[in-house]
Amino acid sequence: MHRGRPFRDQEIGLGITDVNTRFGGACPAHLYAALPGRTYPELIVRMARGERVEPHVGEFRDGVTFTR
Repeated sequence: MHRGRPFRDQEIGLGITDVNTRFGGACPAHLYAALPGRTYPELIVRMARGERVEPHVGEFRDGVTFTR
């Protein structure tokens, strides 16, 4: 039985063991509710271009309701 830390490498430390690259079922809600330039696809493209994306927590459209 292994009693060590199975995902820790002596040289690099902890490694990534799983990456879930899909968008969840609620993604369309964000596309409609987000402010212009703030949808996930737009933010991903900006980050891929090396642009700095400023935090925008708390910015929203008042009066828009989505259910799932």
